[in-house]
Amino acid sequence: EFERIIAESGSVPKWLSSLEKSNNYNGVIRRVKSRFKHVGDTSVPLWLYSVGEDIDISELVESRFRK
Repeated sequence: EFERIIAESGSVPKWLSSLEKSNNYNGVIRRVKSRFKHVGDTSVPLWLYSVGEDIDISELVESRFRK
């Protein structure tokens, strides 16, 4: 899927920058989940954060460690 994104947009960062990032990245998370079959509500925000996107993962991290 990364190869397809690169063919379509030139690079993964360019593809990410073209996505609407309002509402704490909810639309971006849905878009990434729709393109990649084996990712979900936890892995997508963590991946976005790890590649340098300005996404707030504090609720996600807190919920994981509260258990």
